[in-house]
Amino acid sequence: MASKRAAWLGFVSSVPFVLSSCTSVYSVKRPDDSSPIYGIPYSLPQKIYIVSAKYTITQCELLKDGSLQVQANKQITITSETQPDPSERYYIPYSSLRNFFKDTDLTVENFDNSTLKSINATITDKTGPTITAVVGTALRIASLAGGVTLTDAGSNPTTKDMCNADVLKALSAQRKSQAPGSGKTKGATKPASASAADAASATQAAAAPDSSSATTFSTVFVWRPQLGSTADPKHSEITGHFYPRQILKKWLTPLGYKALNNKDQNKDTIEIPDASDDVILRSLKTELRIDPVVPQKKTTLDNASVEGIILREPAYGLLQACDEVCPDPTPSGADASGYSTHGVFHVSEETVPQLGSYVILPLRNRMFETQTATIALSSDGAINKLGLKSNAIAPEAASTANTDLDALQKARDARKKARTDAAAADANAAQDAAKQVTNDNKAISDCLSAQKAVREANGTVVGKCQ
Repeated sequence: MASKRAAWLGFVSSVPFVLSSCTSVYSVKRPDDSSPIYGIPYSLPQKIYIVSAKYTITQCELLKDGSLQVQANKQITITSETQPDPSERYYIPYSSLRNFFKDTDLTVENFDNSTLKSINATITDKTGPTITAVVGTALRIASLAGGVTLTDAGSNPTTKDMCNADVLKALSAQRKSQAPGSGKTKGATKPASASAADAASATQAAAAPDSSSATTFSTVFVWRPQLGSTADPKHSEITGHFYPRQILKKWLTPLGYKALNNKDQNKDTIEIPDASDDVILRSLKTELRIDPVVPQKKTTLDNASVEGIILREPAYGLLQACDEVCPDPTPSGADASGYSTHGVFHVSEETVPQLGSYVILPLRNRMFETQTATIALSSDGAINKLGLKSNAIAPEAASTANTDLDALQKARDARKKARTDAAAADANAAQDAAKQVTNDNKAISDCLSAQKAVREANGTVVGKCQ
């Protein structure tokens, strides 16, 4: 008897643990190395900006007054691309998807670039392409005239002493091709044949600057906007600066470059950064600036694992692309009507995932409860759909342990269903019989009417209606 009582007490003491036991789906930071992971991986997106720049020198000449005239222009193309954020790589361990009583049906869908697309959701038409649209097409920005007065260039220098020979040769060819009457033969107003016209066009095309010309330098910059550790409401902008370092050394001789690197230069055009001998044409500098609608600061998750699915609500803001430095779109909190567009060659509204706040969606495996998470993201990280639904599924007998009430209830329900089904079957059979009698009587009536018609026509009736 004592042993039975001990067994009963042991069972009762275990019931609260069983009924309250649950597990949580949690996300774990993926290791930086290539070690295997045991779970479902996903990555949060980040947006990067690819700045394709083409710089072309248009003038390199030593004037009679002793000043070196340098002019150049730039051509900027900006595109944005969404890719996995290397600092936001997680996985959901398989161990968190099940407990003793139930399993979790979890489906993670990614875009082609491996960024998170959906979790247990059907993507709507609002989902964009994997690669976002072009931010700005090729925009040619004319530079300011770059000129300085030589104060320490030696005695009687010439243009050839200042500018590289291949640059001077290319500039001379371009001037000849653009001069009036270039490509024409003496005494003729037009080419004598189509082949002559083609030859003239080919000559001009060869003289035009391209990516491989001595006068042209092309490069690509990549900008990944990141949050700072502090948020200043007055200075919440995030900026990226782009300039081709040592570009003038590609176009000038050492003497010409040294001549520019002096303190008596034209400050409106030439700049020498502190602690550097790199001479910069200010007009060739480019700045990208994002002003978030809501100031954000960098935050980190405290633990290596977090209960729930980790998301980020993207930040929305104004993107500017400018020469030198972008202006403040709302200076001193003033009205936007006072915004100056000087030097600004592109403005757009942008969605940037890595500049937003974390969103944690919990998902737990509780006994007698079903939870459904619905998550859908667009290709640029915007959250299109986010929901969490919980349904209690505890049966009526769950509060009574070690009884057969649930079995009795199931038996009563089964008997009730059987009686209902039998009554319905009898009613259906009686209805079918009544329909059959009606059909038979109608057939006999139609037969008698047909026989009557035959007799009235002095015919002979064959057969019997029954």
